This record gives sequence, C-alpha cells and structure tokens, in this order.
Amino acid sequence: MKQEKLDELHRNLLMAMDDIAWRMPEEIYLHHWDAGPANRKYTLATFEDAFKSLELFCEGMKISAITQCGMILRLLLEQTAIAKTLTQHQELLNEYVHHYKFRIIVNDLSINKRNDEIRKEFAFDEKVCSPLQFLDYGWLGNGIEKEKNKEDSLIIRAGLGDILAWKKRLFDKFSHQSFNSTSTLNPAIGSTMIYPYIDIAAKLADELCCAFHSLTNFDFVWDGESKFQDIFRPRYKKFIDFKKSTN
Repeated sequence: MKQEKLDELHRNLLMAMDDIAWRMPEEIYLHHWDAGPANRKYTLATFEDAFKSLELFCEGMKISAITQCGMILRLLLEQTAIAKTLTQHQELLNEYVHHYKFRIIVNDLSINKRNDEIRKEFAFDEKVCSPLQFLDYGWLGNGIEKEKNKEDSLIIRAGLGDILAWKKRLFDKFSHQSFNSTSTLNPAIGSTMIYPYIDIAAKLADELCCAFHSLTNFDFVWDGESKFQDIFRPRYKKFIDFKKSTN
C-alpha cells in the first residue's frame, strides 16, 4: 500500500513537472525573449535549456531510462545553478557573456592555441586554475579560480549543495559509464538510484521556476491556471509530507 501510494505521488509529480517544462521554450520565445536588455537573452537561453532538460527527464522516466535520466539530472543541476546565479547576481551577467562569447571563438582551436588565446584575454593564476577551467567558471569571480572543484563551487554557491552527494555518487558515474542500465537490475543498487530521482528533479524544478519568476514575474499561468502554484506546488508538498510520514 505504501509503495502504491508513493508510485501514485511520483506519477502525479512527474506529470506536473512535464506540464510546465514542455510549455516553457515557447513561452520564453514568445513573451520574454525581446523584453529587457539584450544580454538578458543569455540568461533566458539557460532557462530554456534547463526546461528542455526537465522535459526530457520526465519523458525518460516514463520508459525507465534510468542511466539517461541520471545524466540529464547532472546536466539539469548545472543549468539550474547557472540560471539561478545569473538571476540572483545580475552584476555577473556581462562577465558571463564575455566568457560565453570567447568560448565560441576559441572552441575549434587546438588545445595549445586555445590556451594561449585565453591567457591573452583573461588575467588569472594558472597555478591554481587551468585556462579552460577559468574560461568555464571564471565569470563567477570571488576567487572561484582558487576553488579545487569549480563546478561544485558553482552548485554550492547557487544553494544546491545538498544534491552534490548524488551527483558524485551516481550522476557522474553514469556520465562516465561506471554504472549502466544493467546496474539497476541489482535491487541493492537500483532502489537507491530510482526513488530519489523524482525528488531531486522536483527540487530543481522548484528552484528553476522560482528563479524564472524572480527574473520575469511570470506566474506560469496558462488557460487561467497557475501550473506551478495550483498544481506542481501542492503535489510536491504531498510528496514531501508522505515521505516524512513514512520515515
């Protein structure tokens, strides 16, 4: 009975996330893309990619694509961290755009040539940060180049550090094929991977929607109903409350 209830809550939460995610790329392009300064498009593009990742996750869970969904969650985690950071710290946007545009310029160069061009463009301490690392994360400032793991620092600064353990334990391993789909056939491994997935995705969806609302004041209303406040949030609360009651 407990498992049946949990499965029902999972399905309802997935449907609520999917109902938002598939609508958002069109919403962004039609109603938000040309609003505000030109550089804001880079923040909106990050949101668009994140909502597409969320939609793919929801579709993947329907067919039990566990390995693929793990890699999508890894991607969604960093996308949400970037989108949230750029929304909360808009003073970083110009530097983010600078790094983004320069990455495109040097992308097809050889490693040595690319590193030389990065050194010419940016000032950083190469003793603690490689050129490519600085290109990817240097826009964050505040001594990010001295952090041992730049990606982890981005995630922690965005307030998503509680998901890092899952990233290191599973999502990174899926990405490098240390685990694959056959791993989920082992109940001792599979059960620990499957059940937290929707919980993590829901937390990221909640963070993503709140950040987008903060940036645009959009309330996720379609057809006179807020898909976030009226559907997703109540289902998310039911899911959390049920988990607490059964622990």
